[in-house]
Amino acid sequence: MSTSFADLLSKQQVAMHPGLNLEMELATGKTHYTQRLSDASQHTEVIAQEDIYSDRGLKLISAGSRLTPELRERLLLHKLHKPLEKTVQIGTPAVVDRLISAAEQILAERTELLPLIGWRHGSVTSIDLISQIRPNRHTLSALALIEQSAGFGLLHSALVTLIALGIGKKLNLSFNEMQQLCQAAVFHDLGQLYVNPTLFHGGKKLAPAQFRHIAVHPLVGSQIMQNVLGLPEPICRAVRESHERIDGSGYPQRLTEPHISKLGKILSFAEQISGVAAKTQGSLSRLIIAAKVIPYEHSRDVLSAFIQPLADNNAQPIQVTHSISDHLHGFFVRIANTLTVLAHLENRHGLTPEYSFILDKSKSRFDTVQKAFSSTGLDMAANNQNWLTDMENSLHGIEAQVALDELLWRLSELARDVHLRCDGLSDNQMQLFEPLIGALDGTMTHSLEVGLNQEIDLF
Repeated sequence: MSTSFADLLSKQQVAMHPGLNLEMELATGKTHYTQRLSDASQHTEVIAQEDIYSDRGLKLISAGSRLTPELRERLLLHKLHKPLEKTVQIGTPAVVDRLISAAEQILAERTELLPLIGWRHGSVTSIDLISQIRPNRHTLSALALIEQSAGFGLLHSALVTLIALGIGKKLNLSFNEMQQLCQAAVFHDLGQLYVNPTLFHGGKKLAPAQFRHIAVHPLVGSQIMQNVLGLPEPICRAVRESHERIDGSGYPQRLTEPHISKLGKILSFAEQISGVAAKTQGSLSRLIIAAKVIPYEHSRDVLSAFIQPLADNNAQPIQVTHSISDHLHGFFVRIANTLTVLAHLENRHGLTPEYSFILDKSKSRFDTVQKAFSSTGLDMAANNQNWLTDMENSLHGIEAQVALDELLWRLSELARDVHLRCDGLSDNQMQLFEPLIGALDGTMTHSLEVGLNQEIDLF
């Protein structure tokens, strides 16, 4: 019986974010994965480990053949009898050594994180757990492709793994749970191998419409880990939950706290805070403040396990990277535009239940951001430039600067969420939400403002 890429990933049915089209993403995922293999073949050997056949029995590639651009095109033209991931190999055991070296580099360079990541339990350390990953040709291929991928890579995987294990140690996970957490963290970005690589280039902020292509990757990665790498369900589940939030604002399933596993909660936070850590080398205070900005997204015990060991050893001043006023004006504009749009949306007549649901959810998350903003004290700066100038030079002002950066990011996240939620609406209803998406994301245009006052049939 033939097994296609889509068949492989659809064995386990899960409830997904309504704005994510799994079938559409899977249709292009094979192409992106094959392209990554082809790109990798220019630097290292990608070898067929067995004869590769189409689902109709046509032999496409002989065992031992090296993947070439010509063979890549042949693969893309056919539905395969076996998933490509099971029939080719890239990489050698040396890639595990390079993963260990990446972790050792972080331990040596990120001394401010050592109270969390530099733990030792008897003779066991985080490096020992990473070293115990048992490589087979499938895991070697996965690691080799992760290593060569722009936008993530072994250094990112190592940082997420070290942070997750540090939190797990603080929470007294069992040795078996620590091993599972380690493997989940190492492979948590596996699903991104099936996403268009151009979305990771240049460090550009993704538009909400582009984000939908990335949002499905935890589910894809989880299924590959289960059906190709053969990893246990607790590990695969943690990867599936690696972008969930306990308040239900995450993806791809929008789970809430009771439905997220212990390992998933740890990995979700470690993945999120690693992005801040990568940008704030040497500043524990920035990491701690970023973790506290919106506490409703992660469980209290995970937050405490991260913050407590770092706060106890934090004697570093926060370094100013930019003026608060650099970003504050843009934040006020986004808040004002969003409030205006929400008022227009609420005053529409003949609202459908779907429309009202999205509007209510959007307002609730927006209110959370507003409350977090008010807690910084920066709302007082709107009409008091002298107060803002004095605050910028104070410790509280520097803390507020870090919080503001995080809140700007939360507004963009909310814009993405609204865009995904609108996917099931009629074209007319989707058009009504476009100004809200633009206001939240800071990309509101005059044409969107004009659209606010248009009378649109909701049905």
